[in-house]
Formats: sequence, structure tokens, C-alpha cells
Amino acid sequence: MEMKKQWLGILAALVLLSSCSPYSQTETGLEYRFIKGKELKELYGPGHYCLLNYMLIGPGNDTIQNTYSSDTLAEFPYPVEGGNELLEALQISSPGSIIEVRVKTDSLKAKILGNPRIMALPDDDYAYFVVAVDQVLDGPDYEAYRNQKFFARLMAENAMIDRYCEAHNQEGNFDLDSFQHMRFRIFDAQGKQVSDPNRFLNAPVQKAATAVSFHAEVRTLEGQLIISSAMEGRRYKAIRHEHFYELPALNEWPFYLNEGERVELVITSEWGYGADGRMGVPSYAPLYLILSDVRAE
Repeated sequence: MEMKKQWLGILAALVLLSSCSPYSQTETGLEYRFIKGKELKELYGPGHYCLLNYMLIGPGNDTIQNTYSSDTLAEFPYPVEGGNELLEALQISSPGSIIEVRVKTDSLKAKILGNPRIMALPDDDYAYFVVAVDQVLDGPDYEAYRNQKFFARLMAENAMIDRYCEAHNQEGNFDLDSFQHMRFRIFDAQGKQVSDPNRFLNAPVQKAATAVSFHAEVRTLEGQLIISSAMEGRRYKAIRHEHFYELPALNEWPFYLNEGERVELVITSEWGYGADGRMGVPSYAPLYLILSDVRAE
């Protein structure tokens, strides 16, 4: 909520400044202005990291990219060299500052390939990066921040998983794999639950197979369907030591199931879509999975 308020504040500031605040320009041609704070007087050296949020706004004030939708700060190595407009803006931004950078759409499309929303921008116009730098940390402080963030996030996700499993234990309790940060319950071909809390700690039961096919269903803990191989009318396929699927759980867990078994998994975002999330899945979201009908190939 606090980040959302800050985002709205930034947009309001942009409207106010759009007609009265001229852009400064660096020697490389970067056009920028500070909405909050001021330019960094002395650049940081290598080994520093920026904690920040940023938005990319198109010519029609449409939001192309927005890290404010995440509930944690984005992390970037401090750029010792520029290379593009966003990195050059980071170089000159002091902690606590908010900088707006004006970029020609033609330049943006030439430098950021593969993003259809960017490629659809009109030529010969302007887009705008708005970057809010929260902190710049040295190596040890950044490592401490990462560890604290990881454990705080892990505890929050595990609390969500515990509540979900407690509310959905009618068919049997979920085993806990505390090392891999997940809960699961396995059923054999007759539908009887198999208690095997060390299943994922042992060697895969499909260790002789180089590939396995299977059916998969993935939902959020709120019940929203994300993936259904049955609805797609096809079987999924995992190949040993390859990481084809965006979800790590789909690449590895099928090798740990006997033919005829079905597993219900409740996983942390470490095994899901991580910090980035995806359409319909927010950042750092635990997920519920069903994997079934595994066949060695």
C-alpha cells in the first residue's frame, strides 16, 4: 500500500512538473530531471548495489513497465559504466532521489528487443523512465539485506502454506520438506495416501529415465487456475537436467513419482514464479500443484 501511494505521488509530481521543469542533459545526451532529491556528486565504485523501483511510461501516459506492482524493491548492481539510459540514470541518482529520464522511442526500441509493448510504441516520440532509488549498499550490507529479505519472505510464504494445508487436510495431512520449503502429499494408483516425507531428499524413483511425461495442474492458493495440461489437451514432458519449464517444480518433481502416483504440492515461490511472478500470479506467490500420470520415456 505504501509503495502504491508513492507511485501515485510520483505520477502527480510528473503532471505538475511536465510544463515547468526543464530537462538537464549529460555529455552523452541523457535528458533527465530530478523529481525528488538531487544528483549524486561522487560516483560509487564497483561492488555496490541499488535498491529501487522504476516505471517506464509511454507517450500516451500508458505504463509499459512497473516494479511498484511488486511488494519488494528491485535490485540492480550499481553501474560502473552506463550503457543505456536507465543505467546512466542510476549512476547519477543519490539515495532517496527520484529521477525522470526522457528517451526517444526509436532509441528505446533499438536497445530493448523482444518486448512487444515497447516495439509497439510509435516512432519519433518520447517515453519516460521514472526511477526511485531507495538505497545504495556496499557488498557486505547488500548481502545482509538479501539474507534478511530471504528469511522474512520465506517465513511469510510458509505461514501462507501452513494455513492453506490446514484448511485443505480433509484428504490427509501434507508431509513437510523443510529443506526444500514445500509441503506435499502423495497418493498411489488406488488413491491411498503414501506417507514419504523424505521423497524429494532421496534419489529420484525414475532415475533410469532420461525423460518423463505427465499431467500438471497449477493454481494460486486462492484457487485461480494457471496451468492445466488436461485443458490444453496434451501431456507435459520433463527431460533430466534440462530446465524447460518456468516453474522449477515441473522440471524436477515428475522424476520423483512412480507410475500411477499423484502428488499434491504446495510450494514457495522459490519453486514457482519467484520475484517476477507472471500474469495472474503476483511476485513471491506460493502455488498449489497436482502432478499425475507419470510415464517414463
